[in-house]
Amino acid sequence: MRNRSTKANGFKAPSLRRLTRADLPTFDQEAKSLILAAMDIGCVGRISSKGHCIMHNNTGGTASVPPNLTSQNRTAQNARADMRRLMAEHHAEVPSSDSVQEPRPAQEVTVAQAFIQHSTAFTAWFDAQEGSLPADTPLKVTFDEFDQPLFEVIRATEAETEDESTPQAREFRYEVCRRPFSTAAALGSHRRVHRDRAASVPATRTDSDITPETLQKAKHDMPAPMHQTAPVGAAEQPDDPVAVLQRVRKALGPDPRVTQLEARVAELETEVAQQKQRADEAHARLALIQEAFHA
Repeated sequence: MRNRSTKANGFKAPSLRRLTRADLPTFDQEAKSLILAAMDIGCVGRISSKGHCIMHNNTGGTASVPPNLTSQNRTAQNARADMRRLMAEHHAEVPSSDSVQEPRPAQEVTVAQAFIQHSTAFTAWFDAQEGSLPADTPLKVTFDEFDQPLFEVIRATEAETEDESTPQAREFRYEVCRRPFSTAAALGSHRRVHRDRAASVPATRTDSDITPETLQKAKHDMPAPMHQTAPVGAAEQPDDPVAVLQRVRKALGPDPRVTQLEARVAELETEVAQQKQRADEAHARLALIQEAFHA
């Protein structure tokens, strides 16, 4: 009974077991991540007398993981390939019909979010990819019948690229603050914000506030024009209404609404600068996370 292989597990119970991080103190970060990812899907293993981790799956496959996988030598490359093949050939135990659950719906996340939500499984998938992926790369996460996550990079198709280049993908810009919007609905919401803010400001004087008394005061405050002798028989020319209106506006002073809009534009520019700074800091933190996973 000591070395008996059962039908349920197919492994020798005394020597093979599920290893934890505490069992791998001499292994580097990459080796630990690869071994723990295999453990998560049901593989088992043991530590050999030479310090290697001997992994087994339930189809009879084996793989040996050395303590150092950060090296670029042939042994480390072969160990990575053997572990990927071992995990791909592993078959999870089929649960009873009573315990089978519907798979979770697909999700769309970024690379940074996948590191947080599916750390171990995503690390093994990420290491198997050719080249590196930016932190904001969109991913599609699906789940199989055993609730194991499967990752796929979302790539823009040629049709989507053509749609973006068509005139339909127009830009909507508000005429007051000149801020761009991608949809008409967003522009309408922003316009309502301006309208509500303007409604809360005390009413200011407009052209309709010009009264005969105001015109009389504006004419009275105007400097007297130089006396010119009109030609004999010429009729007296009336004042230019456009010039009179400009003088009235000058007498009334500047419109405070312009000052308020300029102040709002300055606030928005400050807010944009702050958001850009936060985005730069977040990108730097994600870069540190990636370095830590590959360290």
